[in-house]
Amino acid sequence: MGDAHLSLLADDLLLKVLHAAGAPAVACAATLCRRLRWAQQELSALPAFAAAAATGDTDDSISELVAAAVRDAREQMHAAIDVCIVFVAGALRGRGDAQALHSVVEECQALLPPGTLVLGCCGRGLFGVERGQPVEIDPSERQARGASVLLGRMPGCVLRAFAAREAPKGGWSSESACSAWLGLQEAGAAAGPGANLQPLSCLIFPHSSAGQDVHGCIEGLQAAYPHMLVTGGISSGQGDLFCSQPVPPLAEESGGARRRPRGVARAKFVGLAICKEEGGDAGSSGVGTGGGSDAPVAGGLAVQGMEGAQPVLSRLVMVRNVGFLEGAGGGPDAELMAVADAQLEGVEGPIGIGMLKDLAYSQTELGLWAGPVQEGAAGPASFDAALVAGEPATLLQLYGVVEGAEIVAAADDVGAFAAVLAQARQPGRTLCAQALRLSSAGALRALTAGVRQLAAACPARHALLPTVTAGLVVVSCTAKGEQLHGVAGVEAGAMHASSGQLPLAGVYADGEIGPTIHNATSVLRWSGRRGGGGSSTSKVQGFTTVITALAAAP
Repeated sequence: MGDAHLSLLADDLLLKVLHAAGAPAVACAATLCRRLRWAQQELSALPAFAAAAATGDTDDSISELVAAAVRDAREQMHAAIDVCIVFVAGALRGRGDAQALHSVVEECQALLPPGTLVLGCCGRGLFGVERGQPVEIDPSERQARGASVLLGRMPGCVLRAFAAREAPKGGWSSESACSAWLGLQEAGAAAGPGANLQPLSCLIFPHSSAGQDVHGCIEGLQAAYPHMLVTGGISSGQGDLFCSQPVPPLAEESGGARRRPRGVARAKFVGLAICKEEGGDAGSSGVGTGGGSDAPVAGGLAVQGMEGAQPVLSRLVMVRNVGFLEGAGGGPDAELMAVADAQLEGVEGPIGIGMLKDLAYSQTELGLWAGPVQEGAAGPASFDAALVAGEPATLLQLYGVVEGAEIVAAADDVGAFAAVLAQARQPGRTLCAQALRLSSAGALRALTAGVRQLAAACPARHALLPTVTAGLVVVSCTAKGEQLHGVAGVEAGAMHASSGQLPLAGVYADGEIGPTIHNATSVLRWSGRRGGGGSSTSKVQGFTTVITALAAAP
């Protein structure tokens, strides 16, 4: 009689069977039960991810593409499912497509285990893995459409999906207001379920109509939770948002007033908060409750890959400090200074400051470093060379001309700016700057190096099981893709190869939210057990690819 049949027997009958079988058989059964319990505990604490995409043209149904992507991803899933992140992109038009977008959450839920969180958004293009190969719908494609899905199992984590029409009631002034907004507790509750959840990471997708509210949202969340990693992107194209969490009613809709239908397209923000529970087992409540109690791991990689464009401006003179721009936390976020003079390398006369003024009027970013005073002297002679050599380097944002001669500039990274100035004061060195441009080669170099670093820090795959322990969520600027690289699919292929073929799903967005880039190439920040590195803040950036690694410490 097999183990499955034995488990169906009543207790008294099972005792009679084992008694008749004798001591050796009882010992074998007990050993097997212990091993199965151990295996169950090991498997329940193992994170797992799977991704799939389905692409087609305007003749293909959005609903069918979403369903195909979810089914393909679930076939690869060797664990329970906590969350489904879904992106839809392409040529979307007509009433039928609009209705299909409103039904995306229901389409996913019908194919997934009960209680699975679903969230995502629309974009002008997408990233994914279709039949094991990286696939990309470029923002410029007019006839293609598709869906990309990432399924995740994150034991030891408490996951909360959230949807909101507006900022928290009372603004971003308190942690309790932000906690309720993120779905961690009921609005106005001082304690209770979720009150002590500590969000380590927040994946957020604002609607394209959110406008400047996005900046306030990011700054407010980081002020409330300074150590929380915030990543995501602003929806584009059709702009619809997807979330299995109902949209809370507006303040005037509470009480006896009639609520509007639960249309997630009416939300201005949807997202996923990844938490640990302070003072307890992180897997003790909520969705994502595995047997382990390890803190979750999330990584945010922001990549630009800008390079220096000739000519080089040298001997910049920072004549006076104007002040500081203050961040949401109240501390100095950027240093303002005035530039009074500059020299165009190799050219005598006032052309340098004239060029600097032209750049300031267009609010150009400059790569700033300390270079040699004379041509041929030791040391890097360009911004790119300074980065390769590991020299102090940072970005300088030009804002405009004041008092007829001085140019106001800001350095986002105060520490890096101070290091550059200190090196520029050394004998034989001077302050240099170079206008930056986003290039295909620079973007690919930075992307490949950053993704390799990100993948190397993720938990390793299981030695015996076909279980992938990390998944990637990609958000990229609509100005990239074929427009930058000359051919579609370049970045999808680079990420798939350099990550060791980790599951990925992503979208082309109207703004990328991730760790602030200070060096024009990339920055990687971790939350969770592995500690932080790189930038301490996130913001909306352009010409950027933001990659969020979701995992859980096995």
